[in-house]
Amino acid sequence: MKKILGLFVFCLLASCSNKVNLSKNVDSDTLWEKDKFNNETFKNEIILKDEYSISFWYKSNSNKTNTVVLNMGDSDNYIKLTSSGYNVENNSYSGLTLFDDEGNWVVAKKEDTLKSNRFNYVVINVNGNNASVYLNGVLVSKGKIKNNINLNEFIIGENSNGFYSGLILKDKVLEDKTILEEYNKKLPSVLLDTINISESDDLIHDYWIDNYKIEGHLVEWTSSNKDVIDYRGVIMKEVDEDTAVILNATLNINGFSATKDFIVNVRKNDENRRLIRDSKKIYNYVDKVIHDGHILIDELENGSDVYWEIEGNAVIENNTIKKVGLNEKENIKLHVKLVNGEHSFKESFDVILMDKIEGYIMSYFNGELEEETGYLAYSYDGVNWEKLNTKITSQLGSRRIRDPFISRDKNGDFMIVATEGFDNPNIYVFKDTGLLDFNQQNLIQVAYYDAGLKMTGERAWAPEFYYDLKTDKYYMYFSDNGFINENGEKGGPIFASTTADFSEFDYPYIYFNPGYSVIDGTIIRVNGSNYMFYKDERKAAQTIFYAEGETLEGFNKAYDEQFLNVVKYMEGPFVFKDKNGGYFIYMDNYPNGKFYAGHFNNLKEKHDILWFEENQIKLPENDVRHGSVVGVTKNELEKIIEKYK
Repeated sequence: MKKILGLFVFCLLASCSNKVNLSKNVDSDTLWEKDKFNNETFKNEIILKDEYSISFWYKSNSNKTNTVVLNMGDSDNYIKLTSSGYNVENNSYSGLTLFDDEGNWVVAKKEDTLKSNRFNYVVINVNGNNASVYLNGVLVSKGKIKNNINLNEFIIGENSNGFYSGLILKDKVLEDKTILEEYNKKLPSVLLDTINISESDDLIHDYWIDNYKIEGHLVEWTSSNKDVIDYRGVIMKEVDEDTAVILNATLNINGFSATKDFIVNVRKNDENRRLIRDSKKIYNYVDKVIHDGHILIDELENGSDVYWEIEGNAVIENNTIKKVGLNEKENIKLHVKLVNGEHSFKESFDVILMDKIEGYIMSYFNGELEEETGYLAYSYDGVNWEKLNTKITSQLGSRRIRDPFISRDKNGDFMIVATEGFDNPNIYVFKDTGLLDFNQQNLIQVAYYDAGLKMTGERAWAPEFYYDLKTDKYYMYFSDNGFINENGEKGGPIFASTTADFSEFDYPYIYFNPGYSVIDGTIIRVNGSNYMFYKDERKAAQTIFYAEGETLEGFNKAYDEQFLNVVKYMEGPFVFKDKNGGYFIYMDNYPNGKFYAGHFNNLKEKHDILWFEENQIKLPENDVRHGSVVGVTKNELEKIIEKYK
């Protein structure tokens, strides 16, 4: 098992009330006193001159196409700079784009656009009708632009939620050498600013941060207390009292250097601390939708005793929830109290309690390229499957259904999300109360070109979602492994986008990145921990591993030191809970067109997966690809079979 540096934790920076003084240079020491602008208007005479330059540092929370970074003028008389563009006619992206109301365009290549994960240095030089745009020290485009604005209004952040710093206007153009030197001077600080250390308030797992690189540059680490945490981020001993350790990161790039301190706390392992740790874990034992017979935990891993109470049409007997209401879905409230020595913690959860699980519905797809179609099957035991006489189809987009994932939303209703074909940034979303029709459907873009995230914006493979009861939002995650890195290698991490209702999605971020290309993530909770099974795309692996996360925000512990199955070339894993206890796992052995299935109870460092013999599994048909499974009640299963058998 290896600990991955927690880059998935995003720090949201507070909005400042101060405004940048446009008439003078911002001192380098104040670079990271960030001002957040959203449609802020300024007046400055410089942009009325025949020659001028605009330079600033900008970190965007989104690289969606046509996001306006700055605007000079008004709605009828303007010059605008957008982060990127998209040409519908030839299905292609462009980079930073400078344009005016007279139809002049200065367009950069797709690769020359903002990196949303860090600050970018942007410079615009204007000399008469000639305009040049620089990104991160490099000239990315030049061309003709109007210079008769006749307005001195300068609007920055017109429809952007980004952060600006070091905004400078000058009445002359900047030389290439000056632009590159300014970028190189700040680059080490810019890159160090991307590091966010997870679990820093209570470190219990080693970091293993030696050999950690940012954009190919090696970070050097030192520790202020190497007896507690050494330069590798390894915990050397338990402490008798809370101890704060400073991990110092240093970057040297092109003759310029920067350092940054990260405070990491190693806590005394007393009753109060153990209770705090268990209070965070309790959320992993409760899902929004549960079934009759759900077993409640009675002790947590840090020794806290757990006491449950229930409100609604249900009772608790021997730590098992028994449904007594007649409705198939009952709204109940769970109350929990944790006790560790003299310390206690209380929490309550609003939960939907459904009838017990009678069987399972599988979603999967097959078909020739460009003719892919989704299907459903059912099973009573999780290993013997019968195909249902229905298809998952859509009249939207390409109509190609791949990787259909079936689950429930927070109301207990069914939802299916699927890949649109092979090379589209959109996903299908199907909603249905009882899986009896697929009339409620939508096609939503979730992937965008973003070099900082290593996302091509050309695909959103194997989308899945998991609802988080604590934050009341869905984590919708997908793969995009087409990005070419600095070594010419193709690959990418797994991304996630959060949503409240599947109508709008937040901008994606890196969800899981073990340092090599991964696809086909699928999440399940086992014994209070969140696990993601995924495919390792490296040629030497081409198999399924799993990773762990304390919360659903991301996964930072990879268990990739031993193969789960000795057979190579596995993909499309799906896992689901067995109604009789434990969990099922299926893997697609795609070169041979067959699945391997197993059963397990535990994961972590040592899993107990037992693989079935081939003759113990009956698939719904010979060609089954990348599926998923959801448990269903007796009433639901009977209605589904009646309609589609």
